[in-house]
Amino acid sequence: MIARLLLALFLLILTSAAQAQEVEPVWLEVADVALRLREGPSTDDDIITQLTPREAVVLLERGEAWSQVRRQDGTAGWAHNDYLLPWDERNRPDTWRRVGDRRLFRVFGGSRCNDPIPPYTVDRYADLRVVSEHSYIYTVGRDSSAVLPSERALQEYGQAFDERIYHQALDLWRIEDPPHIEGDERVVILIAAGFGTPGASSGWYVGRSGMPHEANPSGTGYLGIEQTIWEERWADVVLESRSLQVLAHEFGHLLHHHVGQGNHMSWVNEGFAEFTEKYLDRDLTLLDRGLSRMEQGAHDPGTNQLNHPSTPSYINSMYFMTYIYEQLGMDTLRSFVNHPQQGLAALDTLLDERGDGRDADDFFTDWVIANYLNEAQLEGGRYGYQLFRHSTLLQQTLRSTPLQQLPARISGHAEPYSSKYYELSDPQGLGPDRRLLLGFQLSGPVTQDAWLQVVQVLPERVDVQRFRASDYRRRPAVPTLLEQPERIFIAVSPFTPGARQRTQSAYYSLNLDEVPLSTDTRAWTTANLMVRSAPQIADNSLGVLRLCSIVQVLKSEGDWSLIEDEGGLIGWSYNRHLTILDDQGSFSFEGSCDTGTRGTGTFAGSSINAGGGAGGSA
Repeated sequence: MIARLLLALFLLILTSAAQAQEVEPVWLEVADVALRLREGPSTDDDIITQLTPREAVVLLERGEAWSQVRRQDGTAGWAHNDYLLPWDERNRPDTWRRVGDRRLFRVFGGSRCNDPIPPYTVDRYADLRVVSEHSYIYTVGRDSSAVLPSERALQEYGQAFDERIYHQALDLWRIEDPPHIEGDERVVILIAAGFGTPGASSGWYVGRSGMPHEANPSGTGYLGIEQTIWEERWADVVLESRSLQVLAHEFGHLLHHHVGQGNHMSWVNEGFAEFTEKYLDRDLTLLDRGLSRMEQGAHDPGTNQLNHPSTPSYINSMYFMTYIYEQLGMDTLRSFVNHPQQGLAALDTLLDERGDGRDADDFFTDWVIANYLNEAQLEGGRYGYQLFRHSTLLQQTLRSTPLQQLPARISGHAEPYSSKYYELSDPQGLGPDRRLLLGFQLSGPVTQDAWLQVVQVLPERVDVQRFRASDYRRRPAVPTLLEQPERIFIAVSPFTPGARQRTQSAYYSLNLDEVPLSTDTRAWTTANLMVRSAPQIADNSLGVLRLCSIVQVLKSEGDWSLIEDEGGLIGWSYNRHLTILDDQGSFSFEGSCDTGTRGTGTFAGSSINAGGGAGGSA
């Protein structure tokens, strides 16, 4: 009988213990004071850390004067009972939260095969799973099939944010007043699953409007990370390089929003976030291979450059921010991204304040060359990057059109702020005894213009000659050619004069030709002669030469000759009205000219009478 009673008592004890394990943890909250957490239940014990006002903690052991509690990041210790209050959800301000808390979020989804018009938004409740020193991590699945990360994976993710991103980003942008929600400086992170393409990782930042039940909808919001992945990979994926990159990028957006109403054009905003991500990566903060993966991603150099009206190029904008950082310093970059003036107008002001001597257009054209040339060891680093000195992405994406032979006739197209590059395959074939002629015509709006930059790379220096297309109006630009350059390339960069928000694409034609610096062949005109920008009769007149004008013949092609008059006008004229001078350089014309002897040479020109407009021949 006694044995049976003992057995029953033993089973009762086991049952009570099992039930005790299933009881919900007891939550307490710290009073509105900073409370020391100690290693033992007395003021003589060492201080572990300091609990923040209104923080939620779990009760581990209750004592008469002291209780052992555990923070939500796992830190445990002893705190005085006078400052530990019962948890009262009804009376709590919108500040510290506890694990298990549920909040309503606006989730931004990506494309899935059965989604009609992605992306989309949907309001869903999410659960608070982990609290770290600087973050609240919530999770939500689109449906019951969505796989969410484990507690361990989420704890490691919060620790990575605390140790690799949070303080580093605040220090980078010199933010002394961190973003907060009603005094709570922890950043809200939502990990969503099942809302995007399987295997993909994406992110977003949205203000308090993305947390519909929160107070103050214009304040700091939350970071969203979309991960749609298989269950067995979750522990690795949330800590893989790309996931942390996305988190750093979106935290950059949050900081840009936090610092105020500054330079908020879309390409500045994205460039700011990209630079935050890449800069934190420069010394292995985020990635295992550091700079070798600093440029992860791809972009088309011909489209969606800095300020495309709808989709700015993230990578290209990051290059521009990096170029400002390397050329002008971190303080100037901080001022640029937070400047009340928008877009390049802010850079104009900052360059003027520095006494730099350049405006934003000059700075932009230098950057255009740096992207393609990337030779930081020349010209004091003006045409290259230090951070990207071994760039593979620049080499792969900023490809040029090779010019195998001249003359060349090119038709091109460029998005706002984009540049197209054309490289001569045989730069040694040109030299001081030759001239390069550049003819440029825009077929877009009359408000458009373009920079033409001829870049000659020598062993010890870079020669840049810059021409503004509107200054030439169909007549060719004539750059000076140097002796034995290693490379010669031409960069074409359309722009809108005076505009700091550029949205117009540009279509253009580019004609390149080479001619001798001087020739012995001269001719005189036997009629008023039209000079044209190309060897064809079209609306391309450059001017009219008067009867009996003396010209130098640079080259001939069929019925046309490229000529230069004494005033430096270069263009094409029809051979029918040109007569070559004799060896003595004299000529005779039975008409209005009253000069010396008769010329001896003539062009085998066509007999077609090609009219050239009022007062002029072809």
